Amino acid sequence: CCYTWVMMMGFKGPVLELVQSLGLAKKGLLNNPTWAFPTVMFIAVWSGCGYNMILDIAGLQGIPQELYEAASIDGAGVFARFFKITFPLLWGTLSINLLLAITGALGAVQVILYTTSGYHDTQTLGMRIYIAAFGLGLTGGGTPDTNLGIASSQSMVQFVLTSIVALPTRWLTNKVDVME
Repeated sequence: CCYTWVMMMGFKGPVLELVQSLGLAKKGLLNNPTWAFPTVMFIAVWSGCGYNMILDIAGLQGIPQELYEAASIDGAGVFARFFKITFPLLWGTLSINLLLAITGALGAVQVILYTTSGYHDTQTLGMRIYIAAFGLGLTGGGTPDTNLGIASSQSMVQFVLTSIVALPTRWLTNKVDVME
């Protein structure tokens, strides 16, 4: 996915041509400090949409149609059916999607490595861990600088941050499930 987007946004790619014709960017999107991070975010969101949609569709298919029919007979409108039936029954799926998106964003390496290699302020915590562990020569020297101690401590920080996000999300999901 990343390679395709790099080709479309790279030198004389169709997306770059469109953006330049609109006057939004004079040079490339991925080598421009102003546009690099939004472009990487767009690619990351695009690449994760399919997976999230599959989970959402599975969650929607798990809602019995009889609930919608009963609500319609009782006079519930479209918004009432959404907020009283669809959203509460889909909350578990939506919370898992949110949790996966946040933890994926914290640890994003692949999209950044393929598109900008971490240049132009596009580094996430996962990319910083990768650079500390394996080095990319981003520290100015000709040889890659590696420091496994820093990488392991950054990994612990990532674990704590992910836990801070994951535990309240799971608690809230379980609380909503118990209320139903």
